[in-house]
Amino acid sequence: MECGVSSGAWADDHGQIRGVGAQGIHCGDDRVVSHAVLMVDGKEPEWVSTQVHGAHSVDYVHFVRVQSSAADPLVHLIRKRTADAAGISESIHIESAQDFLVHLEVECSITVDNTPMEKVKSGNAAASELTVDGLEWNWCTAETRARLDAGSAATHFAGDTIRLTWSVELGPGDGGASLALEPLRCRRAHGGTQHLPSRSSTPRGPQTRSTDEPLCL
Repeated sequence: MECGVSSGAWADDHGQIRGVGAQGIHCGDDRVVSHAVLMVDGKEPEWVSTQVHGAHSVDYVHFVRVQSSAADPLVHLIRKRTADAAGISESIHIESAQDFLVHLEVECSITVDNTPMEKVKSGNAAASELTVDGLEWNWCTAETRARLDAGSAATHFAGDTIRLTWSVELGPGDGGASLALEPLRCRRAHGGTQHLPSRSSTPRGPQTRSTDEPLCL
């Protein structure tokens, strides 16, 4: 994240961020996202493995079950979370080995936050106020500002939660479908005027390692 201080994300072993303990996306000592939960057709995909690629990137591999006579699931999903200079970002790649057209509804629900770490540790959360600007949402504390760009997702929001959805079709022999969230960007204030980073035009992949070990810059 472009904040000039350490940033990172904590998730459960399957890649979901549920706000349990210190789980979330953090900029310095502030948690800026408390939940990021992925669903496919209204259910969580079946976790298979977690593949860590250094301190800045991790893949969460899942199966997606669709109606089929095959005993083995033939649709798999890779959720990649990455930290780089642009921010914490996610990509979702889905491939099908089915011999028929597969329709999937993919959803990621993100709850924004602005809670300092000392309050996170005590189990308290601060209220967050979203400002909508086209496909971008901004929220901030006195010291931290954060911006999320939804990319190509359809968007719905209620209170402090943003629901991003994609309708995916996978035909026999297709190379799969890739979905991306632009980097979640945040900045720490150092006095004077605060400027949010410019909007990135290149999609990059998502977010964290485990509940106890952060993905960080």
